[in-house]
Amino acid sequence: MLMGAFTPEVSNNQYNEFATDLVQGNTIVLEYYEPVSSGDGVICISKVIHGYMDTFFSNGLGTSANCNIDVICPQWNAWINERRSVTLILVDNNTAWCSGCLVNNTEQDFTPYILTARHCYFDQNGNTQTNFPATNIFRFQYWRPNCGSSNPITSRSITGATLRAHWATTDFALLQLNTRLPADWDVFYAGWDRTATPAQTATGIHHPRGDAMKISQERDAVFAQNHPIQGHALSTWRVQHFEDGTVQPGSSGSPLFNQNNRIVGQLSTSTNCGNDNTCACNNRNGNYGRFDLSWAGGGTNATRLSNWLAPGMSSPPQTLDGIIHPPYITGPNVVGSTGSFTLINPPPGTIYWTVSNTSLYSVTSSGNPVTVTSLKDPVTDPATVSVMLHARTGSVSGPIISSKEILPPVSGPGGLCCEDISYKLNLPVSGTVFWTVSHSGYPGAFTVDAQGNPTTVSHADGGAISSILLSARTGSISGPVVATRTIVTCPTLLTGPPCIAKGGTVTYYLINSPSAPVNWSVGGNYFSLVSSTGNSVTVSASSSAIEGSSGAVIAVFANGNTALAYIQVCGGRSGGDPDYISVYPNPVSDILTVEIDADVILSQLTERANLTFDVRLYNLTGTPVQQTTTKGGKIQFNVSNLPNGFYYLLVSDNVSNMSKMQTVIVQH
Repeated sequence: MLMGAFTPEVSNNQYNEFATDLVQGNTIVLEYYEPVSSGDGVICISKVIHGYMDTFFSNGLGTSANCNIDVICPQWNAWINERRSVTLILVDNNTAWCSGCLVNNTEQDFTPYILTARHCYFDQNGNTQTNFPATNIFRFQYWRPNCGSSNPITSRSITGATLRAHWATTDFALLQLNTRLPADWDVFYAGWDRTATPAQTATGIHHPRGDAMKISQERDAVFAQNHPIQGHALSTWRVQHFEDGTVQPGSSGSPLFNQNNRIVGQLSTSTNCGNDNTCACNNRNGNYGRFDLSWAGGGTNATRLSNWLAPGMSSPPQTLDGIIHPPYITGPNVVGSTGSFTLINPPPGTIYWTVSNTSLYSVTSSGNPVTVTSLKDPVTDPATVSVMLHARTGSVSGPIISSKEILPPVSGPGGLCCEDISYKLNLPVSGTVFWTVSHSGYPGAFTVDAQGNPTTVSHADGGAISSILLSARTGSISGPVVATRTIVTCPTLLTGPPCIAKGGTVTYYLINSPSAPVNWSVGGNYFSLVSSTGNSVTVSASSSAIEGSSGAVIAVFANGNTALAYIQVCGGRSGGDPDYISVYPNPVSDILTVEIDADVILSQLTERANLTFDVRLYNLTGTPVQQTTTKGGKIQFNVSNLPNGFYYLLVSDNVSNMSKMQTVIVQH
């Protein structure tokens, strides 16, 4: 199962919480990507829910009462639109179910409001009984492919919502999904009726006990009734008896439609049968919180529907029909020179357009269709990142109503360091795609699959290279170039003297760096950054520094790669580079040996019993990948499972404060 990608609009919500839908199997792989400019992200996996019953993927499906009717059955084709508005909601850490429905608003701008039941989130005393909807799962189109048989084979799920309004009297809650639903999901935003006129016939669409979507119908008129539990006067529409189907736990929050296919309420209470299916089929009734009373609610924005579903209107309509298909953009996935894009199902008024990166593409500000022009030649000056084309309403800075990604001619990471990376030609070509790589120095350091699309660029040697030019060709391996991609590789950091004197400064230089780093930083208690210009940085050591104290200089590049060098304060024994410490072999493929002759230093110490050595092997990001402590002698690190590339070994002792730093090349 593949889920995502999940954009920042989904995962970076006001609650700082995010969850995924249920995943079939016992192993999950989480992939995380971030823009270079965002800095280091932080992910905390707070909990993992493991289902001990296979409720959603096999025989656990279909546990609702057998008098329930599949919404897919042909006699219910008049409700094809409305069924696309209903969602199964996984609440309470994905261990409980409710139902809900997408609702239209007078702006008809496809804001993803979900109407559901308040008791899915609060108890009778107003206390939250489940987690707020930031981590809820909303599953659409969860129905059987055949009437009365087969398990659902497709569904659409999205994570995260914000609670907009709720009111105990009618037991309603209005949520807003944290991201817009994709156009190709084919969802429907249901209409509503806020009059006090009872429905002459009533239809409910819901997920009883979390089952595949069902439909129930009352062929007689509903009537106003006090809430059966909370006692609020005439706050619910009573369905006395569903002639077709029933409702059960899990149906809570599901919409009740009148004879005009408009919402008049959401399910608050069903039969008192719990999960007794026989009882539920013998008692086919339900109480729905009245939409007309929820409209004004408790008189505040947080307790009513009106300001959300009819924003800014002094005289909103009594009824509103549903709308089908949110607008979506059609056009090419890749723009070589120019491309035409059209917004399908546009709302009334002028459509405005923007692109997320105006240095790569230009677009006229308004109109439909619109032309996007590439500002880069795919061969001589290729665009190397994807951009988003946004359709907006109101103004060129107005709300986004639809977006489409425009891919670069060749897609893949902008940086490459000691790993195998896939790259893909996005331009349409006929026949086989051939690939070549070219660079200066260290011939054969990087290789590429000669043909096919996508291709894999592999690191084959430890040599330092500033950048690689990846070329896509047609006809043959020496055929014409149709697109190129410049890939920045891991640079190395060239230090000045091996140490910095107390109160002194040293300048460090980058080699093999095609561009200036995004950020320089210096670590260590006695070191500070004086200045940085392009590929060099000047570092100072405090006049009160302890001799032999260690630190680090770090450069973070625009492509996300990192260069690192360890530094120390001059002084101590062995001139800053202890010759009693040996490291071999180097390069190393399997076992790295570090040999420490402790007798050299023990002969000069009185605190012999306290002498220990800390030995650490760091990768280029400054993360220890192997470490140990020892009294001396020979230790060995197994590096056979580490990727090829540069590493830094740091050996330090706790008595003389002496350190040794050495570059280690791992090469299998």
